[in-house]
Amino acid sequence: EAEMEAVQAEVSRFADAMERAAVTEAAAYGQAKTEFDADALALAKEAADMTEKAERVAADVAEEERQTSAVQDELDLLKLDRDALPTEIEALHTATEAAEAERELVEKSVASKRAEATYAVDELTKGVAFYKRLGLDFDGLGEDVLRLTFTQIDPAAPDREFTFTVNVTDDNVYVVRDVSPPVAGVEEMCEELNETNDFSFFVRRMRREFCALVAR
Repeated sequence: EAEMEAVQAEVSRFADAMERAAVTEAAAYGQAKTEFDADALALAKEAADMTEKAERVAADVAEEERQTSAVQDELDLLKLDRDALPTEIEALHTATEAAEAERELVEKSVASKRAEATYAVDELTKGVAFYKRLGLDFDGLGEDVLRLTFTQIDPAAPDREFTFTVNVTDDNVYVVRDVSPPVAGVEEMCEELNETNDFSFFVRRMRREFCALVAR
């Protein structure tokens, strides 16, 4: 009987140790998941910022190219005038040199803008690829409208999409629509978002709500 009690005590100690290890592992998982969500949201914001920057740079490049074309046209006209009016060759030569110098400056500026645009697009591509692997994606649906799509939420269907759209009105008010699957309490969460303006927290909360739906 004493030997049986000793065995039972050993088994009990082993079970307690396993339970403590499970609790520790669960806490570590929760911390890692929180950091994962924060990283994914930061990457989404960075990608959005890079998209906006790339668009601005592209617009600048287009304007610089237009200016380059205008300068080249002016340069061509000056060259024709120089050939047709020998008495004004010296004056036209001076103007031509100035136009050439201006064109070179504009071309350098265009090259610089194009390099910036290429870099921005490359960085955006890297960012998009990375945060897509984390299960978060977004699409612009027009001015001030963003659709966020989560995957990697349902263990039984990792590719299942959980989506919602966010619109910012002219009064800078957030409006949340098209929540799929539906989540209870979205109106209250949106009111809190407009009070705090903490969009990252709102996105993390929406992800938790989607996770809760799957767990039910």
